[in-house]
Amino acid sequence: MSRLLILLVLLFYSCTIDKSKNDIQNANSETTLHSNNSSPLASILTTKEFVVNQKTQSIYNSVIKGIRPNMPKDSLKNVLQTIHYWDQIYRDSLNTENLDRKESDRYWEQISSLDKMNQRIVLFLLQNIGGWPDTRGMSEDASMAIWLVIHHNSDTKDFSKQILSYLNKAYFSDKLIDNKTYAGLFDEVNYTVNGYSKYGTFGYNKEFYHDSVRTRINLERTAIGLAKL
Repeated sequence: MSRLLILLVLLFYSCTIDKSKNDIQNANSETTLHSNNSSPLASILTTKEFVVNQKTQSIYNSVIKGIRPNMPKDSLKNVLQTIHYWDQIYRDSLNTENLDRKESDRYWEQISSLDKMNQRIVLFLLQNIGGWPDTRGMSEDASMAIWLVIHHNSDTKDFSKQILSYLNKAYFSDKLIDNKTYAGLFDEVNYTVNGYSKYGTFGYNKEFYHDSVRTRINLERTAIGLAKL
């Protein structure tokens, strides 16, 4: 009798979960979803957050399946352009005139979710192709993709920790990035991770630091062709 009861309970939850998944697939992702109150699990499955996460996970899976060591340059360019697309799509929408607060908040929700996804894609890419990609000869969108993701996520400490070792060599392997862009981005990330500015472009004011710090910063700036402070 107890076994029969367990089977009936499992069957009930299975039907509920299947119905919830169908509801998610059929719902408009821009509309607030209503929970199916038949079970706590179904309630979770029909939240807006769950739907957005499922969407970004699907995009993530689609992008990384093409990433591999020694991948053709055209394939690499396509991946980078895809990263750029998802970084910019909703940020471009924020520039729309007469955007109200509700629409703005909705765009920022999408941006936050896609930024987290792009963090994962960029780290997966760098880990699997053996370091920073050579983007010479690629489109501007492709060459700037990783830089934009780092810039938009430089205040995320865990991501910044993982990206710093790659960024340390990026200027010397990606000739499309000038020294000012490199210094500014490196300082953003390094300040989040280590709490100081290597090139004096972020979190540094000479009035608050000893001359020895300024001397150290100027040595670093000279090494990459920047004028002294």
